Amino acid sequence: MQFSVTLPNKKEVIVKELLLKDLRYLSLYAESSVAKSIKFLESFICTKNLNVLEKFLALLLLRKQCIGDFISLGSDKASVKMSLGHILTNIKDIGDIKHTFTLNDVTYVLNYPTQFNLGDHNSILSVIESIQIKDEKILVSELTDAEFIQLINTLPTKLFSHIKKYMQQYKHFFTINLWNERKKLNIQEGTEYIFSKSFSSLVIQFFNIATQMEYRELIFVVSKRVPDGNFIINSTYKDVDQYLALYKGEIARQNDALKT
Repeated sequence: MQFSVTLPNKKEVIVKELLLKDLRYLSLYAESSVAKSIKFLESFICTKNLNVLEKFLALLLLRKQCIGDFISLGSDKASVKMSLGHILTNIKDIGDIKHTFTLNDVTYVLNYPTQFNLGDHNSILSVIESIQIKDEKILVSELTDAEFIQLINTLPTKLFSHIKKYMQQYKHFFTINLWNERKKLNIQEGTEYIFSKSFSSLVIQFFNIATQMEYRELIFVVSKRVPDGNFIINSTYKDVDQYLALYKGEIARQNDALKT
């Protein structure tokens, strides 16, 4: 099932429902392959030509809808629940940083990157939004992976200095604040540089919520109330968690009844 989410910049994005079986699949290689995990998560975003920040926000809203609104932040004092709504509010709007210039009669447009850092330099080079040569315009985000690599190999060397200068000029737009410092709980301010690999890992972490064993145990317990295993794995984690809560409530009431 597909549904629409609204980003802080009011852009409507179509996403695909994330089911329990999808989360189990993600957990198979979430720790071993950042590239495969990110590509898998991006496949749930149906709207094309989004930048990395828009993709991140869309994935947060997808998680909120299909998994739940809260994430856990660890500290040496306690595990603290943080609302995704708080993170969305902290990021706020997406600033306009589009920059156009001409080099050797070719017009380049630079903007937010469209690729996450997967361990190469493609994320940095994906700040190139478009290239126009006379009447021909290339939208870089619409290129296949192979076409993108081919394009990179033909770029003039002088372009890289323009990209470096652009990234330095708008660096504060590329560093996002996720949550504020909480001194009493010994939680440091959460900031991420969207070109970093740690940012990509954080995205995966938001969705890698259980191990394979924990998923099997969850399905086993819930199947005692919902016998159809296929129905369970084709439900969202949020729904399955509610089924589990209902089952626990029934058991508690039965135990109370036995005591009276």
